[in-house]
Amino acid sequence: MITINQDRFKNSKLYGFELPDGVWVAGGAVRDSLIGEKWSDIDVFGCDKESIDKYASYVSSNGGKLVYDALSLKTYMWHGEKIQFIYDYYSSTIDELFAKFDFTVCQFAIMKDASSEKYSNIAVCANPECLIDLFRKRLVLTEKFSSPISTLKRLQKYIQKGYTICDGGIIAIANKISGMAPQQIQSSMEFYPDGTPRIIMVD
Repeated sequence: MITINQDRFKNSKLYGFELPDGVWVAGGAVRDSLIGEKWSDIDVFGCDKESIDKYASYVSSNGGKLVYDALSLKTYMWHGEKIQFIYDYYSSTIDELFAKFDFTVCQFAIMKDASSEKYSNIAVCANPECLIDLFRKRLVLTEKFSSPISTLKRLQKYIQKGYTICDGGIIAIANKISGMAPQQIQSSMEFYPDGTPRIIMVD
């Protein structure tokens, strides 16, 4: 894990985003804040269910409105932002969390700056290659990506934003999907009235 130059990050709305210990904002919102792009939502991760529940309760008691509630995801509207609490990526460290992401351009996070006397955050990424891939708008799969159907859905979104992926990456996703057990695929889908399957996995 490396710390990103903070001069650029200090201009981001996420710089003063209040975070308790054991909870992080990670993924696309952090990446987009660093390159001056608008994010669609803010993903919150934590070391355990208790930590996430505690922060979700704080958001709720301070004006957050619950708009979606499922076993693995809760979504609140808070100060004009869509805040998503992710319940199936528990990690004891930022590095452990990064290892669970599918693309290197998602391996960005903010955490509370323990060295600062006043409240502020620092931005981090997994390694220098993340910054290179982001600069080149190149999609590179991480070693342990584990939800290929979700990754395939996300791939479409990134291509629309101008990112590219090599043929090897596409083949790797296809191979992962072909290796899934039928019940794994079935649990990731629902069907239209005519019997056509519709993928519904959450990003």
